[in-house]
Amino acid sequence: MYFRELVKGKKWVCVAEGPRDPRTGKRKQISRRGKTKGEAKAKVE
Repeated sequence: MYFRELVKGKKWVCVAEGPRDPRTGKRKQISRRGKTKGEAKAKVE
């Protein structure tokens, strides 16, 4: 899981590991945005 600031001090994006695709085995990433770091993390989980 990692965080990135989109707009300086105003918007954050959190990217986390999702479940693998059962057919191909490829990784899936889930990304969600929020006004705060905590809000973005809560949306991913």
